[in-house]
Amino acid sequence: MVLGIVLIIGGGAFGAMLLRGRRELLGRRRALRTGAFAEGTVTAIVTDYLGSTPEREGKAANPGTPIQRLMISFTDAGGTPVVFKERLKPAAGVARGAYFPVHYDPADPKGTATVAAKAVETKLAESLRYCLACGAAVLLGVLIAAGVIPL
Repeated sequence: MVLGIVLIIGGGAFGAMLLRGRRELLGRRRALRTGAFAEGTVTAIVTDYLGSTPEREGKAANPGTPIQRLMISFTDAGGTPVVFKERLKPAAGVARGAYFPVHYDPADPKGTATVAAKAVETKLAESLRYCLACGAAVLLGVLIAAGVIPL
C-alpha cells in the first residue's frame, strides 16, 4: 500500500516536471519546422548559477552550482541583430567566435532561437520516454493501491 502511494506521488511529480520541459522543447521544435535560419556567432560565454538563494534570516547566501552558457548573436531576416542565451547546447569545448546554425521563429526570434536541431529532437525523444516511464510508474502505483496487483 505504501509502495503504491510512493509510486503515485513520485511518478506524478517527476512526470509533471518532464511535461513542463517538454512544452518548452515542443515550442522550439515548432520554430525549427516553421522558422527561419541564420548563422550565429558565439559572442560570450557566461556563467549561470543553478539553485542560488539570497541571504535570509541569518542563513548564508547559497551561490548555487555554476553552469556555463553560450551567448549567441545573429541577424534575423529583417536585419535586426539578436542576442540570445542558448540553454540546450553545453558551452564545454566551445570557443568565443565559434559559428552555429541558428533556427528561430520570425515572430519571436529572441524567445525561440536555438542551435543544433538534432539536440532538440534528441531531448524531445528522451523527454517522451521519461514521461511514458513516469506514466507507467503512476499506473503501477494506482493498481497496487487499488489492490489489483497484490504485494
